[in-house]
Amino acid sequence: MGLPTQLAAAASPWEGRRSLAGRRGVALRRDGAKLRSVPPAWRLGVLGAALAVLLAGGRAGAQTKLTPLSDSDTEILSALPDEKPYNVRIHFLRSNERRHDVFFPALRHLGGGYIGVGADQNYTLAAVARSELLWLIDIDGDVVQWHRIYSALIPAAETPAELLALLSGNKDAQVKAALAARWPEDEAKRLWPTFLRYRGLLTAHLRAEKEVRQRGRPVTWIADPELYQHIRALMQARRVIARVGDLHGETTLVAIGAAARRTGHLIRTVYLSNVEQWTDRVAPWGCISTDLHRRIDRHRAYPYRNRRLPGVPMDHPWTSRGTHG
Repeated sequence: MGLPTQLAAAASPWEGRRSLAGRRGVALRRDGAKLRSVPPAWRLGVLGAALAVLLAGGRAGAQTKLTPLSDSDTEILSALPDEKPYNVRIHFLRSNERRHDVFFPALRHLGGGYIGVGADQNYTLAAVARSELLWLIDIDGDVVQWHRIYSALIPAAETPAELLALLSGNKDAQVKAALAARWPEDEAKRLWPTFLRYRGLLTAHLRAEKEVRQRGRPVTWIADPELYQHIRALMQARRVIARVGDLHGETTLVAIGAAARRTGHLIRTVYLSNVEQWTDRVAPWGCISTDLHRRIDRHRAYPYRNRRLPGVPMDHPWTSRGTHG
């Protein structure tokens, strides 16, 4: 069981961090407004003990070995349909979001299933959550193809350095072998031109992500060896399913909800990036099918890009300027 949490750190009006004024028993927002008094010390002690128990349980669950899915589950999940990809102007093969780490406290050790849109930023979020099954969807066929390429290359690379070496252009024979080992012949051939088209861009991207630190600690899936190993274990167990899908379409998300129900997987993390900007819905959850709603656990995290993020330093904006590409 994952650690119960609010929807996300970004969804609350404050992050729970105290300024120096907290020493005087007051929590402040960044604008200086008083929020609440600090509870008595004995209550903090009780709360701390309770959190320690919950965290211990969450960590124990996170250590569960990720084994391959059963044949019946594999058959159900492999049958998930693709929708027609959009003819996009810009291929978002790398994210311009820079502070996924602000969601780590809400995500840590949630476990369960994960649904996300976009590129490899999902690996960071899912690894922190210790998710056990990933559904990755996007309207861009190239993004989905790269998830499938990663699904072949990451199991073949024990370390981030080995993954970068596979993208270098000096190990094309190994890349072809990895694609052939993971995918049927026709799919491996289809993925090869996509690999050649973007490997330069993504090599530069991953090298930059490998150096990302906050407060001296690595905060991306390719910078933190522990996060990388979790993603590698997921891909070795074939627990990452990538599909072309539209969040307000009528096929893929409905099928994911049905598959989650049939295989008994609760969805604990949903990452939508800024997709609500491109829907006609008022509520961000309105674009998710009713069937999928039934599989989203109440102890879930919902990283929501377009909310203001209290406590994020102004010199580290949530997104960088410019486009994703």
